[in-house]
Amino acid sequence: MKKYVLEVLEGQSNSAGSKAKGDVSYFLNQDGFQSIAIKIPKNKIKRIVFGKLLVFKALKNIKNGIFVFQYPMYSRVFSNYVIDFLRKRKNIKSILVVHDVESLRLNKDEKNAVNKEISFFNKFDKLVSHNRNMTDWLVENGLKIRVENLEIFDYQNPIELSKECFERSLTFAGNLDKSKFLKQIKIQSDIYLMGPVTDREFPENVHYKGVYTPEEVPTQLKKGFGLVWDGNSLANCDGIYGEYMRFNNPHKVSLYLSSGLPVIIWNQSAMADFIIKNKLGLAIDSLNDLDEALEQITKEKYSEFKRNVDQIAIGLRSGKYIKKAVSN
Repeated sequence: MKKYVLEVLEGQSNSAGSKAKGDVSYFLNQDGFQSIAIKIPKNKIKRIVFGKLLVFKALKNIKNGIFVFQYPMYSRVFSNYVIDFLRKRKNIKSILVVHDVESLRLNKDEKNAVNKEISFFNKFDKLVSHNRNMTDWLVENGLKIRVENLEIFDYQNPIELSKECFERSLTFAGNLDKSKFLKQIKIQSDIYLMGPVTDREFPENVHYKGVYTPEEVPTQLKKGFGLVWDGNSLANCDGIYGEYMRFNNPHKVSLYLSSGLPVIIWNQSAMADFIIKNKLGLAIDSLNDLDEALEQITKEKYSEFKRNVDQIAIGLRSGKYIKKAVSN
């Protein structure tokens, strides 16, 4: 059976989407999927005028098989053009790999937005959701199609796994401007930061290392723990992005684990169960508990975390989870 995965190119760029989407395509290519590229014009009018023609030209030779669509696409118009085209081909099984549920993340209390997005999802034969929490929310809000839970995003990471380096320190990589909690944190251990930020003034023991490309970041993850937190508060993960952690699989978790770094994560997040079940680090209630939690970590306990992380990293680096979710 022929297998395809859609890659979307935006505007004049020939580089495909985000790291997460690129990794899904990379691992599915290993599993025999052929990449199909569609270039989306930047101009909205051109998208509307030429959209159907561009979709037809890209997909016209696909008569049967399995077709993987990664969501969200850059254009809602194009998204509908693609699935409407595929639904006319009776011998195509369409699979939607969800990277973000926009209505859940941004406006889950707006019923119209939720209904519109779920209606789009229901056009597919199968959906790959992040985890059980996200799936439960989707089903409660009207999802009717078959669902497979990914568990965690795979991560293409060619950098050699870090050697064990026991240290009660933390690394946080990401958009630092939206991580307001970093300006308030008071901790005895060192925290190393990587990512774009406007104001580089941070509290004592918080050290800014600079901006690195996605390919360079793993080279800096060599000791201690990777921190997964979002929002403004030290007490919990709050705000739009903090609340979203109750449902999503942060790509940051995959970055840390694939690099060989144990994780510290909010205990109310959807991924906390995965971290605890596989003994990959700690799940804490509040950042105010960090010093106490770290103090209780012995070298032997860290070694156990590290052994488990290295095993998970092998799977993440080989595409284990996306290959399984798509093939089931």
